[in-house]
Amino acid sequence: MVFIQYFVISFLLIELIFVNSPNFQIELFIDDIRRFLNVEELAIVYSYFSLLVALLTSGIFFLTKNIKDKIYRKIYDLTLYYLLINTLVTLSVFYFLRIYTISRLFLLLSLILFPLINLFIDVKLKNNPPIKYFVIILFTITSLYFVFNPVEEIEEDETGYKPDSEEQNREDSKPIDYYPDLDMRIIESETDPLDYYPSFEKIVQEYKDYKNVFRAELFYDTKYKLKKYSICCFWLQYQRSGGKPIGYLENYKNNLIYVHGTGIFSYTKKSDLIKGEFEFNIIESNFHEIINNKFLYERNPQFNNGSNGWESIRDLLIVNDKVYVSFVNQKSENCVNVEILFADLNYKYLNFDYFFTNNECVMRTDYPLYNAMVAGGKLLNMNNESVFFATGDFRNWEKAQDENSYLGKVLSIDINTSEYKIISKGHRNPQGLSLTKYKNFLIETEHGPVGGDEINLIEINKSQNFGWPISSYGKHWFPENYEMKDGIATLHDSHSDYGMREPLFYQYVGYFGGIGISDVEINYFNDLDAFFVATLNGGQIFDIEANIEENKMNSFTRYKINERIRDMEYDPDNRVYYLLLENGPSIGIFSENK
Repeated sequence: MVFIQYFVISFLLIELIFVNSPNFQIELFIDDIRRFLNVEELAIVYSYFSLLVALLTSGIFFLTKNIKDKIYRKIYDLTLYYLLINTLVTLSVFYFLRIYTISRLFLLLSLILFPLINLFIDVKLKNNPPIKYFVIILFTITSLYFVFNPVEEIEEDETGYKPDSEEQNREDSKPIDYYPDLDMRIIESETDPLDYYPSFEKIVQEYKDYKNVFRAELFYDTKYKLKKYSICCFWLQYQRSGGKPIGYLENYKNNLIYVHGTGIFSYTKKSDLIKGEFEFNIIESNFHEIINNKFLYERNPQFNNGSNGWESIRDLLIVNDKVYVSFVNQKSENCVNVEILFADLNYKYLNFDYFFTNNECVMRTDYPLYNAMVAGGKLLNMNNESVFFATGDFRNWEKAQDENSYLGKVLSIDINTSEYKIISKGHRNPQGLSLTKYKNFLIETEHGPVGGDEINLIEINKSQNFGWPISSYGKHWFPENYEMKDGIATLHDSHSDYGMREPLFYQYVGYFGGIGISDVEINYFNDLDAFFVATLNGGQIFDIEANIEENKMNSFTRYKINERIRDMEYDPDNRVYYLLLENGPSIGIFSENK
């Protein structure tokens, strides 16, 4: 009975920690087990950890219960039985299994409650066996309930979003007033919302009328905090816009400039945003008149699965008072590539012209052989003299290794002449670019195939090959639908064995699509070589320290944002990062918690 008592109390108190840890993660441990067992899919619920801690704690108690030294018995009970063993076992299990994101408050509460509850049962109820056994039986029944109804992660929706309970309640109770003449219940549950999708002109008008509101404030231990504000609009959410990116941000002087994936340009004052009293003001442009691809802001009925949704704007950059925009263009009927427009910065009107064009293109074919999602398009300024431009291969694998193709590459483009040179090749779908603190390397984030997402370090003055499609730690999407094209897409795990540069980081996870690495920015809160990496499916920010010269990762920490993070932009004036979040949609202000 004593063994059962210690077991059920320990189990329930560990469950108390998990229930009150909305950002709790066990992915690191699961990844270890996957690699050890060489399996792709593995499901582990939180209550398994509660069982492990409870078994170890009660087992040690049981083995040491018959110590005969009566002189120190009371001291021994108080320290060893009720506090020391439970604390050491709990903390040791969490540490060795790499469980770091639990609630510290409820962990402390659990460790304190364990000796108090046991002392109460053993001392106060010692002479009242009926009540003592009733209490133990009650704890046992409660434990059995958790065993058969284990605490699990909040279920993801199709976008990978996992809302915390507070945020979910807030969003569910929020009145839908975007279109009062429509029955939103029908739109949400019984029909395809795209059947009701308004014209682009109506969306732009709603954008002008939209009022931003505060959504939530989240804290990450004592280190960082995040404030979320809603931004327009219901119809521009990632899942309702046909997969269009929510857009991209650029910090420039006193303003934060924002472009949606469909080509809506706007800006707000950074000082107003920091105070939480802001609105995005529309910047008119000739963007839709100058591009040749109407499917950038309209749906292509040929692609109902969202594969065409990524025919969109791909990034935004401002250099020397000029605005650069990368986008998927249509060169001829059903033949597309990724190009760059530029315009003089003017907050009233942007008059775009072509900055970088290329006659090379890829044909729209049936999904999955074609997917505009794999277009790349990230832009980065280099000393105000050149622009780095990262391109994807549109699932035309041979492009990434072809020196005569500009696709699947990182390019350096001269600002004055638009001439380019290849910095690196062998890229599938670049998502983020950033310079290291000493500006001798590029940090590039890249979507792999199924999993296989990468972080690469690119030496700027050295031509390098990063392997795709010869080497990758991921696996093919729908391999039965592909012609292997004479074996060019072999996807060997090793890069170095085939003369390619190994990634700094890769992760194959056992759910469809992987973690969805997106943008990368230097961590200016850290004096070491460190950087933040955002994710889409994962809804997290990775805080990574690395040895840049040796291409080695020193540390890795996750912070759960609970939304798809499309873009991330650092503001040195206010020492904050602006996050563009796709599920709300929202804009986040990520800062140190001081």
